[in-house]
Amino acid sequence: MVEVKMPRFDPLMEEGRIVEWLKNEGDYVKKDEVLVIIEGEKTTFEFSSPYSGRLLRILKNKDEIVKVGETIAVIEEA
Repeated sequence: MVEVKMPRFDPLMEEGRIVEWLKNEGDYVKKDEVLVIIEGEKTTFEFSSPYSGRLLRILKNKDEIVKVGETIAVIEEA
């Protein structure tokens, strides 16, 4: 199992808001497939999965504000 962390999209970013999960728990995701939409201070970003595998748990829900580096999901690598 690997943890997916809230990324830093720009040098000044300290937190982001989960706009929408594009995958559900239990879904298979491919590396570099868009997993979640995240809103930074000025821009919305598509965050791609850093791993291939099954999305075991979504730890941060839609509209939740998350600090950079916090775990947002867990993937079981394939």
